[in-house]
Amino acid sequence: MAAGQERTIQYNTIKVRLYPDQRQEELFQKTFGCCRYIWNRMFADHEEFYYATDKHFIPTPAKYKNEAPFLKEVDNQALTQEFQRLSQAFRNFFRNPSAFGYPRFKRKKDDRDSFSACNHVMGNSATIYITRNAVRMTKAGLIRAKFPRRPRSGWRLTRVTVERTKTGKYYGYLLFACPARQPEPVEPAAEETIGLKYSVSHFYVTDDGLTADPPRWLRRSQDKAAAIQRKLSRLQSGSKNYQELVQRYRQLHEHIANQRRDFLHKESRRIANAWGAVCIRGDDLKAISEELGGSSVRDTGFGMFRELLRYKLERQGKQMLEVDRFTPTTKVCSACGCVNETLDPDARQWRCPMCGTIHDRDVNAALAAWPRPQGESLKALQFRFELTAAVLRGIPAEQASLLMSLCGTFLRLARDYLQRLYRRETLEQEPEALPGLHQGAWRLLCAQEAEQAGDWSGAVQALREALKAAPALKNVVELLLRRVEQRRAEQTASPELLALAEQVRGILSRFPPDDPAVKELKSSPVYQRVAPLIEGIEAPVFGGLPQ
Repeated sequence: MAAGQERTIQYNTIKVRLYPDQRQEELFQKTFGCCRYIWNRMFADHEEFYYATDKHFIPTPAKYKNEAPFLKEVDNQALTQEFQRLSQAFRNFFRNPSAFGYPRFKRKKDDRDSFSACNHVMGNSATIYITRNAVRMTKAGLIRAKFPRRPRSGWRLTRVTVERTKTGKYYGYLLFACPARQPEPVEPAAEETIGLKYSVSHFYVTDDGLTADPPRWLRRSQDKAAAIQRKLSRLQSGSKNYQELVQRYRQLHEHIANQRRDFLHKESRRIANAWGAVCIRGDDLKAISEELGGSSVRDTGFGMFRELLRYKLERQGKQMLEVDRFTPTTKVCSACGCVNETLDPDARQWRCPMCGTIHDRDVNAALAAWPRPQGESLKALQFRFELTAAVLRGIPAEQASLLMSLCGTFLRLARDYLQRLYRRETLEQEPEALPGLHQGAWRLLCAQEAEQAGDWSGAVQALREALKAAPALKNVVELLLRRVEQRRAEQTASPELLALAEQVRGILSRFPPDDPAVKELKSSPVYQRVAPLIEGIEAPVFGGLPQ
């Protein structure tokens, strides 16, 4: 990190496996139940108060301790956190009702068994701290724990969340406040940007045709799950064998979830480290799942993958460029930008009706997800740039007006295309490393800048280098060279000669081009002296390219 960068607080979580003894496990079970009880009581009183007064008010947990003495047996911080969660749930709902539902009552059979407690530091002591192989919590004491990694120096423990899974395992989520330097923003460059398109069959497809193709963990384990369910159907509910099979079934699904989470973390980390920016469409996976049916969409975990990728990119100063989910990236040709409204939803490949390019459906959608200034993708810009260069090559030098008009269009495209394709340092310091057509277009842009600055010698030099690098632009470059030479002649001409040129130009403007007087004037020695100046005055050098 560079010196003088802004420091910020970054929050990291370490997940540890807890091994509570019998007393601690009973305390955790009581805490889970008390948190559920206090949530439901506060929520019920809130609803009653709202219906009576049309105002929102949530009582604190202290109100219920006299009528429910068992609340005093658990950590008070866990109950306080439930109050904070309920308040946050209402704030989220009122801020964005479409994304956050209205809070609901909690039920024991479908609620997540968890509670949180904040760490309070008083002098040299703290309510929560960690040792070499344990986590100390209020009322629970030291709980034996297994750490996958240790916190770094300067990390400050702020909160712990205890969770019990359906298989009976206990985990602790230790939240640390970590001082960190603000990452330097990374400007997206074309060569360091990747486009990703969600795919039901491949998980994602990149803009260069690569696919992820992770294992189908749920599908691979369906036979085992079906065998366990068949055995369960023949056992008496609640029996010892029935409970053992239920535990095996839960362990199987826990294993599947762990496999999926492991892949998502590793894949998102790989992409975040390898690329400077990621373009992705914000698909509504729930809507896709409901439309397609089955569990293929839910099994992939692509929504979690997007969120993991987002925060990992942000911590490196990189960007995730998300395209609106209603953008028709599948129907938009990534070469020319044409929208194929008649595309069959089942077609895996299709031909663009405008430019004839054959597309793979997913690869084209990944390409179309690139950032598009004024609605144009990089591939479409490249297509128009190369097409305009080909047209310029085929126009004869005699059609000067058409050549100069297309030259202005070509240079506008070249400026946008080259600045998105290459870094500024490469264009200014190593232009000879560019391919022929790219180098020729860049030399033309340099000549245009030199002409604007009045550096006619620099413009001539840049045009000669453009002709050497890109022979395909011979016609337009030679025409530009003649016009630049004319402008340079203006600088060396005497005031009398310039005045004579203005008089001749005025005479020519009063008669039609086919008038006999105009033909006689153009054949005179006077016109031959001022002809370069007149032609130089009549048209700008670079075809009217806007500043």
